[in-house]
Amino acid sequence: MTVSKIGQGRQVTIPKDLFTEMGLKEGDFIEVMLLNDGIFIKPKKLVDTERLEGQAALPPAPSYEERMRLMKLLEGSRQDDSEDIPIDEIIASRVSKETHITFDE
Repeated sequence: MTVSKIGQGRQVTIPKDLFTEMGLKEGDFIEVMLLNDGIFIKPKKLVDTERLEGQAALPPAPSYEERMRLMKLLEGSRQDDSEDIPIDEIIASRVSKETHITFDE
């Protein structure tokens, strides 16, 4: 059993052997819970990387101007849907680093 002392500002030092065994490093986040008659400390990640493995992050959304332009194109005459925007071009607008992509052919 290892004993630690509560320091200034309620800070608690995690003993080096436990710190290393838990794989912690300075700046990591921890979750602290009251459990029965003690305090439970658990490493916590802000992003659950286990759930995101193999998944790509979402590409950036189009700018406001681009979204408004797309809305106007989609509105059209509201009767005629013959000028639908091809899905490939919509996807291209999400993955491009350019701010504006023209859908006109």
